[in-house]
Amino acid sequence: SWAPPHPDTPMHTPHPERVEESNTVQKSTADEEEPKKGCRKYWSKFAASIHWGIYQFFYNLGLFVTRRPFLTIALSVCLCILCGLGFLNFDTETDPEVLFTPQDSQAAADKRYVEDTFGASPTDVRVYVTAPTRGDDVVSKAILNDLFDAAGVVQSATTTWNGETLTYDNRCLKSDGTNCAVMSVLDWWGNDRATMNADTDLYATLSGNAYDVYGDLIPKAQVMGGITYDSNGNISKVEVFQYILRCRVEDSLRTDDRVKEWTKVAAEDVLAYTPSDSKVYPYSFGIQQEETSSNIQGDLRKLIFGFFLLFLYAGFVFSSNSQIHSRVAMVLVSLIAIALAIISSFGVASMIGQKWNQVVNLLPFLLLGLGIDDSFVIVDILKKTPAPLTMTDAEDIVMSRVPRTMARAGASILVTTLTDMVAFFVGTSTILEGLRAFCVFAGFGVLFDFVYQATFFAAWLSLDVRRSTKNRYDCCCCITGEQPAPCCGCDCGPCVPDVPFDEDKGGLMQPFI
Repeated sequence: SWAPPHPDTPMHTPHPERVEESNTVQKSTADEEEPKKGCRKYWSKFAASIHWGIYQFFYNLGLFVTRRPFLTIALSVCLCILCGLGFLNFDTETDPEVLFTPQDSQAAADKRYVEDTFGASPTDVRVYVTAPTRGDDVVSKAILNDLFDAAGVVQSATTTWNGETLTYDNRCLKSDGTNCAVMSVLDWWGNDRATMNADTDLYATLSGNAYDVYGDLIPKAQVMGGITYDSNGNISKVEVFQYILRCRVEDSLRTDDRVKEWTKVAAEDVLAYTPSDSKVYPYSFGIQQEETSSNIQGDLRKLIFGFFLLFLYAGFVFSSNSQIHSRVAMVLVSLIAIALAIISSFGVASMIGQKWNQVVNLLPFLLLGLGIDDSFVIVDILKKTPAPLTMTDAEDIVMSRVPRTMARAGASILVTTLTDMVAFFVGTSTILEGLRAFCVFAGFGVLFDFVYQATFFAAWLSLDVRRSTKNRYDCCCCITGEQPAPCCGCDCGPCVPDVPFDEDKGGLMQPFI
């Protein structure tokens, strides 16, 4: 082997002045480095003690879940049910002003002052009427008759709320105490169908002025859209007609469930109406709330599809060339653990009074990625944590592998969980309610995802290791296969195993990951 020449040889003898200078520099450097080495020494000891504490904690947790897997599973499910009780306090927030406007801003304070002083602003039921081909002219008696019909549908809308009958007459705003505040292009004919049908020049009539039921001049741009004027300033084309009904709001639009219910029914009735010569589009605050609910259902379908795609991908990763060592069934366990985390996080966030909003719909997809990643880490470390070569007893193998797996994997997923959770909980300090709500739900989601992966998933993993150690097939543990005893294969002495008894044969995706 090669070794450097001894420094006392002539070729390595330095100049005497350089020796003295070098010794002085080394002594000065050593004096400066001594306190630093002491700090690093104590810091290293502190870091090592923290690491050892985490290792011991997860090792003991692994022992517990391995010895009592069914108790661990039952406790995990009970925790989810307990947290799920928070859904009794589940509430939503869909007002964009609340979600995306700082509530401590001057604009929000002024709005609250105006509402407290003058009452809540009324809300509208609007109906837009266009030609069958959007952009074409709507000035025709056929289309105006369709608008009369749509207005009649709104006026006939009726529903009940907590035993109270809600109608057009008791929901519309009556500024003078008698007449409903309604405004549309039909005011140009006094809201009379016969007068409109008898009109011989609709364009000339629309080019004039009209007044609402209170005698106020109606701006044309409020009830007509896409107006084209000729050289004389008269209307020659209109692309859209608009019907506006003002509805009274008691206390606040966010809390007045009656106006939400009636405006929703009114808009749904207009949607059900089929015009003969035009297209009709209703809008109201109530129907907007209904669309929010339908969006939730749409996201739920996407979430289920996401679960399915992750199941396929993780199934390939957890698979093996051997039916005994494959762990595809653990993919389903991981997805169930993620579902438990979603339920628990939503329940706890609702329990403390945090309202759901549409931004929170992103959270289940985030937890899917984080949860399945934790499962990958745990299973991968399990593959790298074999039992001793001479160990053949199934229970001894399980008690050897799973606790050591959790001790090694626990520290890894704990660090990622803490960083993500702290980041989200710090984000709750934002003044935007929409983002703050997402951070609250996400912080709890990351926490519960870690809890269920370290308990629920680990307990099922210990059962799965028992299955594979006993040579039972994955996804069909009632069938027992055969696994040749690992041996060196020589006749020169006692047969000594050269691979672990519970060796993993490698997955189908092994060449790619």
